[in-house]
Amino acid sequence: MKKKKTTKKTAIIVAIIIVVVILICWGYLSSKNITPDAPGTITLSQGTQARFETLFIGLSSVDSNSAWLSIHKDGQEGSSQKQVVVGDTLSIYGYNIEIQSVNKSSGFFTKPGSSQGNVKLIINKQ
Repeated sequence: MKKKKTTKKTAIIVAIIIVVVILICWGYLSSKNITPDAPGTITLSQGTQARFETLFIGLSSVDSNSAWLSIHKDGQEGSSQKQVVVGDTLSIYGYNIEIQSVNKSSGFFTKPGSSQGNVKLIINKQ
């Protein structure tokens, strides 16, 4: 009888260790190395918005090779929606926005409801 309890406890401990190892591996694989960007460089995740001086830029959606940006200038009505691909340069509201990368997240480690991609861009005044 004692041997069964010990075996059951050991199985539970092993299961907990396996779950912890899986969570650590998942966290490691789903995180990205963060490197500081140059001034004016912004990386946006889908569903987020960033501010650069008087400009607000949001990333609405990401496809395999393109993305939709929503751009608004502080103090002006409305916003502009632009579909962009890598290499595009937008001239808008007195700024140049160069699209450096468009990445769509996919695979086993993409959680439902999480960001589905990102865009890296460089912003300069004209």
